[in-house]
Amino acid sequence: MVYPMVLALYVDAKVSLERIRDYLLAEELDNVAVTDMDAENAINIDNGTFAWETAPPAEVTKASKKAEKKRRKSKKWRKKKTKDAVDTASSSSPPSTRQTDSASASAAASVAVEASDQPLRASLRNINLQIPRGSLVAVVGSVGSGKSSLLNALVGEMKCLEGSVVFGGSVGYCPQTAWIQNATVRDNITFGLPYDEAKYRAVIRDCALERDLDILPDGDFTEIGERGINLSGGQKQRLNIARAVYFGADIILLDDPLSAVDAHVARHLFERCIQGALANRTRVLVTHQLHFVRHADYVLYMENGEIKQQGSFEQLSKESGAFAQLISEYGGADDEKTSDDEDASGGSGDDTDIEEEKKKPAKTSGQALMTVEERATGAVAAAVYKSYIRAGGGWKTVRCLTLALTMRFDPQCSNDLWLSWWSGDELHLSMGQYMGVYAGWGVAQMVAGILFGISLAYLCARASKTLHDDAINNVFRAPMSFFDTTPLGRIINRFSKDMDSVDNQLIEALRMFTSTLAITAATFLMICVVFPIFLAPLVPLLCLYYYFQLFYRATSRELKRIDSVTRSPLYAHFGETLTGLATIRAYREQNRFIGENEQLMDTTNRPYYLSFTIQRWLGMRLEAIANILTFFVSIFTVISRTSVSPGLIGLVMSYSLQVTGTLNWCVRQAAEVEVNMNAVERLEYYAQELDQEAPAVLPDNRPDERWPSRGAIEINQLELAYRKGLPNVLHGVSASIRGGEKIGVVGRTGAGKSSIMVALFRLVEVSGGSISIDGVDISSLGLRDLRSRLAIIPQDPTLFHGTVRSNLDPFSRYTDQELWDALDRADMKTYVAGLADGLDAEVSEGGENFSAGQRQLVCLARAILVHARILIMDEATASVDMRTDALLQKAIREDFAGCTILTIAHRLNTVIDYDR
Repeated sequence: MVYPMVLALYVDAKVSLERIRDYLLAEELDNVAVTDMDAENAINIDNGTFAWETAPPAEVTKASKKAEKKRRKSKKWRKKKTKDAVDTASSSSPPSTRQTDSASASAAASVAVEASDQPLRASLRNINLQIPRGSLVAVVGSVGSGKSSLLNALVGEMKCLEGSVVFGGSVGYCPQTAWIQNATVRDNITFGLPYDEAKYRAVIRDCALERDLDILPDGDFTEIGERGINLSGGQKQRLNIARAVYFGADIILLDDPLSAVDAHVARHLFERCIQGALANRTRVLVTHQLHFVRHADYVLYMENGEIKQQGSFEQLSKESGAFAQLISEYGGADDEKTSDDEDASGGSGDDTDIEEEKKKPAKTSGQALMTVEERATGAVAAAVYKSYIRAGGGWKTVRCLTLALTMRFDPQCSNDLWLSWWSGDELHLSMGQYMGVYAGWGVAQMVAGILFGISLAYLCARASKTLHDDAINNVFRAPMSFFDTTPLGRIINRFSKDMDSVDNQLIEALRMFTSTLAITAATFLMICVVFPIFLAPLVPLLCLYYYFQLFYRATSRELKRIDSVTRSPLYAHFGETLTGLATIRAYREQNRFIGENEQLMDTTNRPYYLSFTIQRWLGMRLEAIANILTFFVSIFTVISRTSVSPGLIGLVMSYSLQVTGTLNWCVRQAAEVEVNMNAVERLEYYAQELDQEAPAVLPDNRPDERWPSRGAIEINQLELAYRKGLPNVLHGVSASIRGGEKIGVVGRTGAGKSSIMVALFRLVEVSGGSISIDGVDISSLGLRDLRSRLAIIPQDPTLFHGTVRSNLDPFSRYTDQELWDALDRADMKTYVAGLADGLDAEVSEGGENFSAGQRQLVCLARAILVHARILIMDEATASVDMRTDALLQKAIREDFAGCTILTIAHRLNTVIDYDR
């Protein structure tokens, strides 16, 4: 009975230890950078060659590629495939080495679980750089040229194959994708440092955050959701910069922070922060905004992972090179003119004195954004057991299980009884007859055991799958407000630890409980049949058993609930730390985050270790009671020695000796069943209680197949709040957009531009007003019907783990030639054709092996394939250079000539030729 459980635990332990061993033996991050406070230069790189460290392809990746090939060989695919598409693309595109500008790529690429036999491919080559102290260095270049990789190499996120890196001071780092903690605004800025009022207020002013703090419900005590979910892209980037300024590092690395903000705020940040508050620091600024480059002391122009040109702006402008050509074509002047009387912070910057800011009433507490994780109390409700039984196939499965259990232990008791009769030859049968009956009972016991195992496995496996499917479907259909207020670690906890409890632990607990319960019942029945007087001490002792198990069950149940609730913050903190590894390591804050993780680990382990303590508490008491039961059986045996056969006495004594461990184990397993039903309870909450979005399809109100044919949009008195209880972010917005019009949406960061797109896709339901497309109120449509007719290139481009092909065409609707044409229009054909597998090249999770600009271009290619009548572009070209931006705008004008386009832009030249 115990052996299967021990064997399963052994296998689990072996696999876990092997995984831990592989992780501990993996190569550690090799940061070759040296800090020399007496160095002449702030940054010195001699003959540097750097490469991204990537883990070798996993088995799942191989499997996914096989599935991809099988998918493309399907009948539907063969009909659509264009044979020479890849050859055409390859012949026109030279090979290209892998580049990445993604600051977050290091989180996935910095540590390889196993050493790869393949040599690392250099992403940065021949890097020779000397940056004087206190200088401002601008890094420019096309998309994928290696600008962000250079900063990642400086902070140690890339492997140094050759050369050396020397810093002349401490380093602060602002990645291209802003990393925001699930904490208050103040905690994100101070980043573990003591709070200094004067310094803090100066940072707020210099980073143009004053107006934003006035808008936020609790000022700088407002809790920021995971990944900065309740902030705009510009607000997140300014918090990122504020952290670097407050930290006070000697060297500040800024990875394109100005692309996420509008022209006013960008000018304010450059003048008041980069050239003002950081004037005495060494600053390395990656940017595509050429009008800021002329103010730099030194300029680096990068191309294909190399520094092609470096020198002052005046020097490079006079040289006949790529930089001079770039400046001559797109200008070094401010192409986004802003009037001098306007302030970047909307009138709250230059004329706001720190002393006046101090006079404002200070907010000392904030309202929590993240909801408190629900936790049931008391006994697990009967409804939870019923829902588990329903998920497992209903009561008919339970009846089969009960029948199989009865059939399993009836033959066992009969077998033992038959053996006692055989030993005393009480039935006067032949040896063959005794052996035949004994063997028959054994076969019956084996068959019943198999039926019991099959019935239990069927019940638990089906229930587990049903619970998982219902829960995951509800999470996929949950509104955005759920993800805004629920930490990712909490969701992961449900589908990892809780799911493991339902998959593995609950079935073992049920098996052990039902088996020990049947054995215990058979034991007491056998003793009572032989010694009816045994009922006298049995009843009060069983009452005492029940009393102790009530205490034990209640305590173990609540400890399990506490364990489940405390585990979620640990997962959330771990995930958040992995996402921000580059930032944490750049600021040398590893020890602080390790300490926080250890505190959360201790909090999580407390209820786990207490559970062992209460098991010992229960064991001592139950064993004492079991010993008393054995004592009474022994007394009754002595008294009845003349009236009961020796065989029966031996059988009863052997059963009574077993009851000590069996009854103890039965009570513990009963509690274990209830403890693991807590996981069912938590999954059931996700499966039944989560709020849901509107239906995907409304059968009675399907739009015409050609809808929208014109793309006309009517917005009438639109009001929008992201959640109930929050103030509106859109107030009575009205607009009339004719079909085919090109509309630019501009405004200060945080003004609500992206909220209009949220309303169009019904990611959040409007609280007032309406939106109509071609005369159809979008609130009357199913979400799938609505969203499938629109195309969007989001502010934060998303790529999924898979291949370039699966990201462009997840449903295999297009030929290779169409995919290559879309990539060509998006200026990504050359890069993709240069990859080893072309369209089948692997895309890592989140597209982290592509730069931010390249991810935006892939999303543009995806939108080109859809041919939607309405295209929404939310800062779709913010992370690309001016030349690529111009090419893309030309492609958009040609490919979406008859479409309605809504473009959110910070670069006014992006929408300068739009209709409105």
